[in-house]
Amino acid sequence: MRFAHALFTRPDWYDRNPITRINGYLAGGVAPHGTTQRWSYTVPAGKKTLVQVAASNISRTTVAAPAAFARAILQLTPSGGAATELISAINEGNAIGNNQVASNMGTMVLLPGDAITGLTADGSTGGSHAYLVSMEGLEFDA
Repeated sequence: MRFAHALFTRPDWYDRNPITRINGYLAGGVAPHGTTQRWSYTVPAGKKTLVQVAASNISRTTVAAPAAFARAILQLTPSGGAATELISAINEGNAIGNNQVASNMGTMVLLPGDAITGLTADGSTGGSHAYLVSMEGLEFDA
């Protein structure tokens, strides 16, 4: 018996050569630095990617003198377009353990040539942070 009800249909990406794509940067004790690319993922030609999890986290690990704006960033650059921030965890605190988390804006589909980049930055003088910048998606035939 065949069902025509939406509950019994398969998602569009089902059985289209899916591959899980995971990109991430996890590091502790990172000294102040300018904006630094930690990883990048670009959707290949003939593919699409369903981003299911995206997260950034920043935590002060040692005190700065003085503390400044520090960020863990996920940036989207659409094919042929300008870069924009998807998620940004921002920490301006100076207490050890001061933690900021930004995560999952819901699922989204990336098209061929679209790119997601994980970045970190810390304008402090001294001190350090721990960072997590990651994404997980399902790449499939377009």
